[in-house]
Amino acid sequence: MKVTTRPNSSRQRWFVVIVISVTQVVLAWTDLPAWPSALLAVCLALFALFQWINSTPDPDLSAPSVERDEQAVARMKSLSEHSPNLIARVERNAISYINPLIESYTGLPLDQFLNKQVSETRLDPSVLGQWQNAIREVHQTGAKVTVEMDFPTSLGNRVMQLDAIPEYNEHNEISSVLVVSHDITDRRFAEQEVITRSHRIEDSINYARRIQHALLPSNRILTRCVPDSFVLYKPRDVVSGDFPWFAQVNGQLFVAAVDCTGHGVPGALLSVIGFFLLNDIVRSRQVSDPGQILDLLDEGVTRSLRQGRDEGASRDGMDLSICRIDPTTRQVAYAGAHRPLWVLQQGVLNEIKGDRFSIGGGIFRNQSVFHTHILQLAPGDSLFICSDGFTDQFGGPENRKLGSPRARQWLQGCHGKDR
Repeated sequence: MKVTTRPNSSRQRWFVVIVISVTQVVLAWTDLPAWPSALLAVCLALFALFQWINSTPDPDLSAPSVERDEQAVARMKSLSEHSPNLIARVERNAISYINPLIESYTGLPLDQFLNKQVSETRLDPSVLGQWQNAIREVHQTGAKVTVEMDFPTSLGNRVMQLDAIPEYNEHNEISSVLVVSHDITDRRFAEQEVITRSHRIEDSINYARRIQHALLPSNRILTRCVPDSFVLYKPRDVVSGDFPWFAQVNGQLFVAAVDCTGHGVPGALLSVIGFFLLNDIVRSRQVSDPGQILDLLDEGVTRSLRQGRDEGASRDGMDLSICRIDPTTRQVAYAGAHRPLWVLQQGVLNEIKGDRFSIGGGIFRNQSVFHTHILQLAPGDSLFICSDGFTDQFGGPENRKLGSPRARQWLQGCHGKDR
């Protein structure tokens, strides 16, 4: 069997020399026998070898480490020189390194910056001031400093985010400051574009609110016929899909609470359709039966939104309660599209349910007629109609949803109290 051995390293050879040398010294200076002297020599030699190993690097081991360090430095330099960011290192207020990107920004060669004091460079005065302030603050605080600044370049003005980062030596002292400038011009331009468009949209919506409020009927129509009445109109958004509607025709008062599909702008657009259709049906065509009014409203919404049996058609619509009130006889006629009527009589709140289908809705639209309910009021009775926005409110200590049961309980508790 062939056995191969690894050649002795330099440390192994020096160990033999040390043992022999120390053995000779011990034999010469002591009267001990040969074997104790040899043992003592070996111990001393081992101690000497341990000290030498810890203090003297082995060239065979350190060479790969040095090579790896050099490769790492080369890679970092390559990354810096090809970075989209402007990178500079400042030591004692002098630029010890700066990547070639400075040539593109200033049109000046690297030698105009390397090994020069920051104050002596030909940077734009505003940029120079920002650099100096950031470097000074890093030395004062020992922390990273970030500022945003304009950076005039040969290609036009750019917006830069400057990061000044402290670099520490082995004594935990700031030895240099790394100055990294990120070009954020495109990002700032995009942000400004978003802000500008947002302002335009906001202005348009605010103007739409003025138009929608101008269309809403005056509460005077309601209070003139029913003095002890109120309207609670609190849109969630600037414009709303929920709206109250009143009309007085031939001595009869028509009142509706309408809830259109969606919120905000989509709901507001539907509310305009519903508002004008109701005006046409009740005011112009003088239809007085609430159920028939809802039938015609359903046809009008379906026609206006071009809703048919096509599955790709719009599914938008509206829910509402509508009442016709005769102030003289106190007779009330009611019809509902997915919304009820609450009647408070002698302290008891009763609910009259409407039909279980909505106005419009595309292929989900109703295929039946709406029904009219007739009831007779007595002095002191109250009527309540609302959109689901009222019962969907959250609040209270536990931030719970109000819901229909609690809403009815609350309204019943208001019986006999001033509004």
